[in-house]
Amino acid sequence: MLNIVIVDDNAVLLDSIINLTAESINIPHSTSAFSSVAEVINFAQKDKIDILITDIKMPIVNGIDLSQILRELQPALQIIFISNYTTYVEDAFSAGPIYYLLKPISQERLKNALDLAIQKIQRANDTLSIITKGNAENIPVHSIKYLESKKRYVYIFANNCVQVLAKLDEMQEKLPVGFIRPHKSYLVNLSWVKSISNYKIKLLNGIYIPCAKSRYKTVKEQIIKFWGGKL
Repeated sequence: MLNIVIVDDNAVLLDSIINLTAESINIPHSTSAFSSVAEVINFAQKDKIDILITDIKMPIVNGIDLSQILRELQPALQIIFISNYTTYVEDAFSAGPIYYLLKPISQERLKNALDLAIQKIQRANDTLSIITKGNAENIPVHSIKYLESKKRYVYIFANNCVQVLAKLDEMQEKLPVGFIRPHKSYLVNLSWVKSISNYKIKLLNGIYIPCAKSRYKTVKEQIIKFWGGKL
């Protein structure tokens, strides 16, 4: 069963989000709601959380800091941020959310966010099968940050770096939806993108990936769409 946690210090908005969530998801799930950050952290220490829906602006500990604390406890956590403001966008994406929703929340956009979170959870066991140095290896797709092509080889940067005798086009065909091609020599996992500017993509681990000028507009649109469309 899918476990969803909703956090907002405003009781009225919390009830509204609970109702919208119930109307937006049609698979077995449980929902826990909290107005206190301390209660959420205590819950996460004992129970699994699949999806976190949290307001950003809260007293003492904001939603961004909360999500980073919970990620330490539950690395596979899918995060959906809610805010009245766009000013938190850059800081918010340092926590690696899948969606940033502006208030008032529309059911359609919340449903899109939840659908994406569920897809990512279901794809958590996806692997990329490769042959390297004569051995077969399965690399968890969610751990792949990017792939780089050099001469006859592709270097896959996941938990470690794996070298494969292959073409980047071949690797792209094997990978699921969620990877973009900002440059002829790179494939990037959208889940690891923190920001894009000045023809460079910054990943959550601080690595910069070049983006070709001819692809910049399209790639930026793909990233924004992945983050939840219009902010």
